[in-house]
Amino acid sequence: MAKRRRTRRRRGPNDIGTAGDLTRKVLERYNVSSGVHAHQLITDWEEIVGPRVAARTTPVNAGAAMSEGVLTVRVANSAWLHELSFIKEQLVMRINEYVGTKDNKQPIREIRFYHGRAPKGRNDELSQAKAQQHREPLRKRPLPPPAQGDDLAKIQDETAFVEDEELRQTIIEARRLLDK
Repeated sequence: MAKRRRTRRRRGPNDIGTAGDLTRKVLERYNVSSGVHAHQLITDWEEIVGPRVAARTTPVNAGAAMSEGVLTVRVANSAWLHELSFIKEQLVMRINEYVGTKDNKQPIREIRFYHGRAPKGRNDELSQAKAQQHREPLRKRPLPPPAQGDDLAKIQDETAFVEDEELRQTIIEARRLLDK
């Protein structure tokens, strides 16, 4: 039996290539590839940086970052801001591996962290939902029964030095309801 010789198909001027090549060309032609990568950066943030970091951070200016090269990231607290400053270069590498393209392998050159609360409104629902997944639910504890008898007498003795009658009664009532 004769061996069949493989021939490589030559690409002609009308050959569109792979689906990925076609998609890339269309996105670049309509100048929306950076917007798609910015959206990908936001929606896949947890996959890019990991669940622990993603639960405490949110990329803020992903669209501008893809063109300017500087990504701003909001951090939940100052301890995490400090921690992330040590791994900044590794995060830049991870992000660029994820959203980099053939033409621009390193769209993000720098990350700037800032401490801040998430803004109220629709834009932050995604980050709040992802952060909520990693928090333990709060345990509701029942209030202790109100103080009575000897416990109430002890509270009244301890608050006797308060001269303002209204303030003293407020303190007694609060302690009566909350003390064990």
